[in-house]
Amino acid sequence: MQPDTRRKLDSVPALLEDEFPGLTHDAAVQTVETISGAMLARATIEDFVPVLVHRFARERILDAGRVNAPVS
Repeated sequence: MQPDTRRKLDSVPALLEDEFPGLTHDAAVQTVETISGAMLARATIEDFVPVLVHRFARERILDAGRVNAPVS
């Protein structure tokens, strides 16, 4: 994995915790690691992986009903 990709992925759990206050740090990290591992295993270009991981993690959190949807 490229260092820039790792740096961006490391910031995703904090973004999720800010967006979903009811989400624990451990749950955010586990969700990001699960999704990013699957994506990186298939990725030939890593540039968009962090953005997609954030998007799919948000969807997974909302689908699981672990927290309420953020108010916009």
